[in-house]
Amino acid sequence: MTQFGRTLTILTTMVLYFAFAGMCSAGENGPSILVTDVGQGNNAKIIRMLMKKNKIANIKFKEVATEADLEGVGTVIVGVGASTKGLGAAGLDLDKEMARAKKLLDKAKSQSIKIIGVHIGGPARRGELSDTLNELVVKSADQFIVWEDGNKDAFFTKLAKSKLGDQASDEDLASVFRTVKSKRDVGSAIKETIGQ
Repeated sequence: MTQFGRTLTILTTMVLYFAFAGMCSAGENGPSILVTDVGQGNNAKIIRMLMKKNKIANIKFKEVATEADLEGVGTVIVGVGASTKGLGAAGLDLDKEMARAKKLLDKAKSQSIKIIGVHIGGPARRGELSDTLNELVVKSADQFIVWEDGNKDAFFTKLAKSKLGDQASDEDLASVFRTVKSKRDVGSAIKETIGQ
């Protein structure tokens, strides 16, 4: 092979290598999935762990996320359920948390960012304080996933149905709302929902 031929082969190989690396990088660095908490009940940490176990890529984690954290984000996963201790540690009360969450969710909707609400805390993350936040997230979410132990009174099912209207079919409901039998199933449910 001539010197010119060798040089051409090396250059071609380099071009192909960098093109392939760029394609891989684009896949890895596509829109992020922001995992955050509403209610500061430590739900987002559990959700992130379950997502990682299910090999979901591009996770961005911020417990007390704001509108600025939506940059480069394609989906927001909102773990919801209130903890007075968690709110206090974050320097928040219910009114401040409601205002923060509403701004975040409204901004996400205005930017066509998909919102997936998740209630994983069971009965411990229900009650008047939690349910005020739960209602806010269900109303804003494109889809909502709930561990069935937290929905024994059909609270989330009723919220989802009221959001869809009286004429909604079971199929309509299934397109925006689902229950899972175990906390462990939340990660795979999220994976199916986002299509990874």
